Amino acid sequence: MIGRRLFRTILILGSVAVIASCGGRQSNFIEQVLRSGLGPVFEGEPEPQTLPTRAQLDAIGRPILSIQREDSPATGFVIAVNANSDGYVIYQDQARNSVVVRGGLLTGTQGFEYDLSAIKVQGNDPVVHRTPIASWPKTLVRNYQFSLQHAADFQISVSCVLRTVVREQVEIFSKSYDTMRVQEDCNNTTRRFTNLYWVDANSGFIWKSKQWIGPKVSPVIVQNVTPYRRPDAR
Repeated sequence: MIGRRLFRTILILGSVAVIASCGGRQSNFIEQVLRSGLGPVFEGEPEPQTLPTRAQLDAIGRPILSIQREDSPATGFVIAVNANSDGYVIYQDQARNSVVVRGGLLTGTQGFEYDLSAIKVQGNDPVVHRTPIASWPKTLVRNYQFSLQHAADFQISVSCVLRTVVREQVEIFSKSYDTMRVQEDCNNTTRRFTNLYWVDANSGFIWKSKQWIGPKVSPVIVQNVTPYRRPDAR
């Protein structure tokens, strides 16, 4: 699990690195994309947006996620600023609002009144550890941990049942991917929710997902616009 102090340090260093490593026109465009960040997604009513094109996003040359709330049309973009050896990748916008992703699972948010601080997973969780669909477990357990301003932290544990639903083509900013939609139904004695994952059946890579991130926030839709690849990946 990534610690909060380390998380904040990486955010500060990473945000500097994103802009400092780019110059001129590209830097200006990165700042423009980052300004269309997580604020409108999680706070208030969104303003009208003109979304960037696939060519513009590809020209940035960095891993990018797009994030939407299920109940809002606002789209936020975040760019990978750092990662650690445990597989946590931190994505950030210009205001330093951030999300943490491990594999295909959104495991943290930072910069809002109500934040998901961590998720504890079991060792064979296929959303975290990339696994071909044929080898996904039927059930799993997760523990969600939350941080609230001016209130005590708390956690929620759930048991989940996974099942493949249908093969679907997913389009993400003009690129199409052949995926299998997997439904994950989670519950405990007091709550129930459903996550969806659009997965490359052979590799287990998750291109798109709809994920529950807490009882006070609408589920979010996460798209891998430009996937993060580990430096040692081939």
